[in-house]
Amino acid sequence: MTQEGGGQVGADTFQARSRPAQPFMSSEAGGVPDFCESAIPERGRSPGRRRRTAQLLRSCSAWNAQAGNLLSVSVPMLDSGILRRTAGWWRERGRRMFGEQDFPLIERAGGWEETPVLSEVTSQVRFTGDRSVAQYRAFPLGEVPLSALRFSSMLARRTPALVRQSDPDMYGLCVAVRAKAVFEHAHRNEQLSAGQMLLYDSALPFDAEIDGGRSEACAVVAQFPKKMLPFRERHLSQVVGEVLGKHSAVERLLYRFLVDLGLEGGHCTPHDRVRLQSTVTDLLSTALAGRLDRDEDVPHSTHWRVLFLRATAFIRDHLGRAELDPALVAAAVQVSVRTLNRIFAKHDTAVATFIREQRLERIRTDLATPHLHYLTVHAIAARWGYPEAPAFSRAFRTTFGEPPSEYRRRMHSCPQR
Repeated sequence: MTQEGGGQVGADTFQARSRPAQPFMSSEAGGVPDFCESAIPERGRSPGRRRRTAQLLRSCSAWNAQAGNLLSVSVPMLDSGILRRTAGWWRERGRRMFGEQDFPLIERAGGWEETPVLSEVTSQVRFTGDRSVAQYRAFPLGEVPLSALRFSSMLARRTPALVRQSDPDMYGLCVAVRAKAVFEHAHRNEQLSAGQMLLYDSALPFDAEIDGGRSEACAVVAQFPKKMLPFRERHLSQVVGEVLGKHSAVERLLYRFLVDLGLEGGHCTPHDRVRLQSTVTDLLSTALAGRLDRDEDVPHSTHWRVLFLRATAFIRDHLGRAELDPALVAAAVQVSVRTLNRIFAKHDTAVATFIREQRLERIRTDLATPHLHYLTVHAIAARWGYPEAPAFSRAFRTTFGEPPSEYRRRMHSCPQR
């Protein structure tokens, strides 16, 4: 077995190449892939240790086959503890937290640096800052793998050799949450800062240098199968390697959506994840259509779903404005009020109803919050766009079945858990 540079891989290294989607399990040896036994290092190993290593490899590979995932990993065998923890990481496919606290100090660099190699688009990683600060958290949104990373600074490289070994036919979106990066990809050299994103192609090599500055760097990475995007590759090649994020309202909404998913996505149910896959794919498709000036490639239903997302995001961001109404929302998303009402009707609501419900829900939350006790009921209502006390009291009683002051008294008298 050879490394990217052409040298031989030593006996103290297990390296399995990613291969086309196919069943890993064989009918013999309890469903253990053929490469597992040959991957166990021979030198300096007792029979017992080799047996335990084989069992760990079987466990990893059997889990991976059942999950229907490709295996691409390079794990130093200097201590089987690294492999044992990696096996646990593999098993928790739905929601995985891979923190440096899981490793003894001596294993930290080797353990975390191998983790990104387990993603769909393999890469080489080397830390250049504080190697004790690193966390990798990953979960799938249907067919879209999503990862949230935290580290001090690092270099990441996808070499031509890695591209030849494994090209899963995907586009990746690197989201800089709190970081500065220099990204060289597709004959472009771009600087990426917080609030921006960059699209990359798994079929092309890249070099990235990411620095968190005085604080930790945070990033979110989403990977999309190429078949999910409604564009030809020759069209998308125009934006691969370009910085996204500030060109349009849809790009900004996509950025916020992915950051929120990176923080909270691990708590979603499997059904929610499938739905979120559709949402994030719609947002990316619409954002790219705007960049490419190819709106005709995106289905009409996708445009309407994204318009609904844009409208509801605008409403939530401006609930405190007393003048917020359907006409203001329609102007913000650049459609007529009639079209906007038709879009909301597809979601079994109306624009005015959605605004009222969101306001009342925010007010109810604030009324139940102990540290806001110094604010009067009507002061809280005014914060969320209800400057007139009688109209607010009427709407609150109609929706929740009791006056706002009574609700607040009841919530504050309940024992805090």
